[in-house]
Amino acid sequence: MPSRCLCYAVDIPYLFPAVASAIHLREVLPAGVADVLVFCIDMTEAVRRDFGPACEAVGVHLLNLASRDLDGLSGLYASLFLDRYLPDAYEHIAFVDNDVQFWQRPEGLFEMEIPKGHFGAVADPMAFMLGEPGRRSARLGHYMNGLGLAGELGRRYFNTGLLRLNRNGWPEICAAALHVLRTRPESCQFADQSALNAASGGAHTLLSLRWNFPIFLRNCGVEEEIAPVMYHFMAQPKPWHGGFRPWGERFTAPYETLLRAHPGLRPYAQRMSQLRRARYLVQQGVKWADEALTWRFSARRRRILAYERQAAAEVPALGTGAASLLIP
Repeated sequence: MPSRCLCYAVDIPYLFPAVASAIHLREVLPAGVADVLVFCIDMTEAVRRDFGPACEAVGVHLLNLASRDLDGLSGLYASLFLDRYLPDAYEHIAFVDNDVQFWQRPEGLFEMEIPKGHFGAVADPMAFMLGEPGRRSARLGHYMNGLGLAGELGRRYFNTGLLRLNRNGWPEICAAALHVLRTRPESCQFADQSALNAASGGAHTLLSLRWNFPIFLRNCGVEEEIAPVMYHFMAQPKPWHGGFRPWGERFTAPYETLLRAHPGLRPYAQRMSQLRRARYLVQQGVKWADEALTWRFSARRRRILAYERQAAAEVPALGTGAASLLIP
């Protein structure tokens, strides 16, 4: 058994996109580099029968996760309990959301040396919006302050769509995050993401956006410079709903391919009414126009590219524990 894995953990309603993502990942991840695991919370025998053949055919491990191992919390918090349910053999771990797609080989994730007590994550888009004029930035600043991330610490705010961690040291980080969640629930607007950011206090390693690329950043013209390995569909709609802007039909393929090969999974695929689809088509067109202006032709784009330069300079130093990367 390899000591490395890429891991998903989801509730049953999100199993279909997680399995489609995992199967697509297995196609680009060479055998022997890392195992691909999908944990389903309180998986029934019927669900196992339906999804098992699709996973087994490509070497994705489909595993049950009892909700009691998450203290009754939903899959949103599964990363905080990894040490309870992940087999002991896995020491080097990438934990990912269900709404992601890998389009390049991700071996580089495991070539990073993450020191004990640290973990790697990618800056959240909100971090690039801090300090701007207007009410939205002011609200973000208030949110960051509530997490204890005032000033420059707020610019280290990360997204939990991908976490690169080592088993050694992760339970202590999670214990601190759970303490935040239980004692300051009002500050945790974004579930585990809020709690982990507050617990880390900025003492984590920020990685390149190529490891967790928000799909809407395609609108600001940085995709070629960053060359994403993993795309993250952070908001509604999702690619399994259809080929909306800014991704088009290419990113619907993993879900359609899974359904063609295993039509019995169609009841698990989230459907969308024609009215809702029409509304999203309009919404995504408006968002495309807005983001093309507010991200492509603003200081945000310059901050993103400056962040990437710093991240590239920091990666070779990860083995020494360097973690002082700040967004200018």
